[in-house]
This record gives sequence, C-alpha cells and structure tokens, in this order.
Amino acid sequence: MSGWLTGFFLYWAINVAVLWSADALFHALNFDTTVALLKAGIWLAVINSFLKPIFVVLTLPLTLVTLGLFLIVVNVLMLYCVEALVDGMHLAGFWRTAGISIFISLGTMILSKFIKPADKSR
Repeated sequence: MSGWLTGFFLYWAINVAVLWSADALFHALNFDTTVALLKAGIWLAVINSFLKPIFVVLTLPLTLVTLGLFLIVVNVLMLYCVEALVDGMHLAGFWRTAGISIFISLGTMILSKFIKPADKSR
C-alpha cells in the first residue's frame, strides 16, 4: 500500500477512536450505529484534509483578531458538515459541540504524535 494511503487510513482510525471516545464522554454527541461512527471518521478525515484548510485561509483575518479562538468555530462548522453527511450522527447545541470539537482536536493531535505510519525507507 502506498505511503499516503497508509497515512490516510491511520488518520481515519485515529478519528474513529477519538469520535468513539467523545461519544462515550459527551451526551451532546451520539452515534446510532457503528457504521455511522466509521462513516463519520472517514468524512471527518476528508473534510479536515480538504475543506478545513480553505476555511482557515478565508477566515484568517478573523482568526488573527480573535487570537486563534475563531478556529474553534471553524472546527464546529466542520463537525456540522460531518453531521449533515452522516445519517445516525447527532450533535446537540453549538457550545456543547464547541467543547466536543476541542476534545476531538486535542485527542487527534495527541494520538497522531504517538501513532505514526511505519517508515519503510530503512
């Protein structure tokens, strides 16, 4: 399997693990089925890879004025995009979703630091 594909599947697995944890910890996030959780993981990976960078660039002045806090709003919007695409995923309230988005961002960042694709160049 090529390197980017392995990395993408690893990123998907990390997203699924963090979303599953968020579902267990927060009542404002709910998945009806495991399939919905798996779909949400892949959609979150796709949206964070392609759509989120566009939003970050477009909202850069507002992000700078708010000292980076507007990125929380961008993350919430990405979660709402995933919710719109996945039947069986439910989010409740903007502020609760903001807390969930912070948890997902931190969890993904921490897991990505410890779990990396194997380097086959050696």
